[in-house]
Amino acid sequence: GKIGVGYTVINRVSIAQARGDYWWGNTIREVCLKPYQYSCWNANDPSRAVIIAVRPGNRIFDRCLVIARQVIDRAIANPVRRSTHYYATYIAAPDWTRGKNPYVQLGVHKFYENIR
Repeated sequence: GKIGVGYTVINRVSIAQARGDYWWGNTIREVCLKPYQYSCWNANDPSRAVIIAVRPGNRIFDRCLVIARQVIDRAIANPVRRSTHYYATYIAAPDWTRGKNPYVQLGVHKFYENIR
């Protein structure tokens, strides 16, 4: 799931650059911090405080850093193809999934292509 989520960010950057449409952002940072796109960065999301406070040495954080580097370097296979969206199945399906079929499910995450 972490690899897939990472590739949704990369896919958004790649698609935006190819189309010249930077609604999602032109960089990894801009895509990640776009309001209401990756909920963990939203000011009202409880996970945001955890992410801001975490430091190297935390086993999960350190693993996420390794995965992020592998995704950025394309050193690990892209399991979500051109997916730009996902959601975790332990929450209610977002409205944007209505009438759409996921490309793939990895663990608790469903990944979708051609969402805009």
